[in-house]
Amino acid sequence: MEIAAAMRRLGPRRSLDELPASQGGERCGLVVVVWRGAGPWPPEDRRPRRVAGVDVKAAKRPSRTYGILRAVSGVLAVGLVLLALGNIGVQFYANSRDLPGPGTLSVTAHVVAALFAVAGQIVADRYADWRAPVASLVVLAVAGATLWTFWWA
Repeated sequence: MEIAAAMRRLGPRRSLDELPASQGGERCGLVVVVWRGAGPWPPEDRRPRRVAGVDVKAAKRPSRTYGILRAVSGVLAVGLVLLALGNIGVQFYANSRDLPGPGTLSVTAHVVAALFAVAGQIVADRYADWRAPVASLVVLAVAGATLWTFWWA
């Protein structure tokens, strides 16, 4: 509790080491960074604001469950991109050495799956309504289908 109170007394971009020991200093090397202009969340004022002549409402923050789902789908989207790049690299290597590679179907399917996953992740990151979890679930389904079809089956 003392550290939290000391953090409230600090200004932006100061560390707890600058406080006297009686006020909670020298306990840890924690650096507190406060972004100027970042207010409390959610904003107390939910009335629409006028920005460039247009009424703008404060955005609704997504729930923690959707945040975890978005994070997992983001990891899978990046993984699919890396798998597609790896497949392309292995195919080029195999062609240069006259070896059988993964094949055109596998490379094309991985690239298409990576594109669908990245598009779904962009939708999941941009929206805070029902589209975000649906897009995340689409990314999960695409990743699962790709892994099942080309790696596990």
